[in-house]
Amino acid sequence: MKKCEHCNETYPDEYSFCPICGKPFTDKNNPLYWSEIARSARVRGDIQAAIEACKNCERIDGKNAHTFFVLGSLYYFSGEIKKSIDYFEKSIKFSPKDADTYYYLGISLYRNGSIKASIKCLKKCLELNPDFIIAYYWLGITYYHKGERNESIRAFNKLLDINPESIIAHYHIGVSLSSVGKYKEAIPHFETVKDAGHENEAVLYHLGVAYFRAGNFPLSIENFKKSIELNPDDDRSEKMLDFMLNVPKI
Repeated sequence: MKKCEHCNETYPDEYSFCPICGKPFTDKNNPLYWSEIARSARVRGDIQAAIEACKNCERIDGKNAHTFFVLGSLYYFSGEIKKSIDYFEKSIKFSPKDADTYYYLGISLYRNGSIKASIKCLKKCLELNPDFIIAYYWLGITYYHKGERNESIRAFNKLLDINPESIIAHYHIGVSLSSVGKYKEAIPHFETVKDAGHENEAVLYHLGVAYFRAGNFPLSIENFKKSIELNPDDDRSEKMLDFMLNVPKI
């Protein structure tokens, strides 16, 4: 018989959890016990204790995809990206159709500088679950850093087709469009970010450049000035503004 330390009641040995309070019985050979210990540690913010508990789960059951996923997540949170990658890959080995795991593995690979592998995982995530909207965002970011700007634009466009209110996607697609010389197309995306109340110097600088390249000098100057007002140390806007206002006489 097993005794619940919380309810002080006893139950048959085949019970893993107390039927009254739901707490696992103290059984250090039961992975469910360690899983609950890990969950409690994670809730209180003790990542290392959660990792140790999950390692005990791994010791008892070395083929549990969920345990590997949780360990991957915990190592990701603790900044140990290589270990995070290792455990997400182990999780996929035993659960190869889990879109969530491919998503987190993709981000971990991106943070590790493995851009091609990151793209492959994010695309697999979307293949398994086309509604995994945030994966389009990271796919756009990853393609941008790989230098494939048109692919980056396609990914952000897909995200905006599904969720046109994603302000951060508007910002990044604006940057991607500007990087391939599509300044007129970039302007409405930057304006959307600005209209949402995010008048930060980065948006204003990019707007200034886009308007300048599109030949609208008054609006270009206006945005550079606003950027400098927000951040007097914004050298980029200051140099562009000086260039526009102090054209040397021939």
